[in-house]
Amino acid sequence: NRLSNVLAYFMEIADYREMWMTFFSDKCDINLDKNYRVAREQATTIGNDNKGRIDLLISDKNVALAIENKIKSGINRKSSDNFDENQLDRYLKYLKATKKDYLLVVLVPEYNKSEIQQKCGTRKKVKVMSYKDLYEFLTENVSVFANDSNFVAYVETIKRHTYHTEKEYLYDEMLQRFF
Repeated sequence: NRLSNVLAYFMEIADYREMWMTFFSDKCDINLDKNYRVAREQATTIGNDNKGRIDLLISDKNVALAIENKIKSGINRKSSDNFDENQLDRYLKYLKATKKDYLLVVLVPEYNKSEIQQKCGTRKKVKVMSYKDLYEFLTENVSVFANDSNFVAYVETIKRHTYHTEKEYLYDEMLQRFF
């Protein structure tokens, strides 16, 4: 997923680390230290058992924070081991095995949030977060990255996922372009 790649890129830039640490503290109640690492497509192997790949794994010596990006996709039920585990259960098992404080964030467009929340149920250590939450935080902190045209473009790109329906987004885009 390109948005995951770009998000990982900006999370790794030293000038933005404090902002991301604040984001995860405020929105997820997770406190990362400044030396956190970001891994893309992190294999979730426990022993010989491959549990899939987490889109983003942000970790330090005490915390493992996984972000699973769900744009135009749902929670995968396919399991390679014939057990009745879905994607979230497999990732949670992997995170628990890290022996760190952990959280799995499912990042979704606003227009898919309620559907994904239903599928996530009441699992502990899972937080469904919408792109609207991310977008609002970033626009409140624009001074941190205002001179970085690539970061500004990223924020504009995720805006389309902050609307309740795709029609809302298209209408707003039309208004901005033509009026």
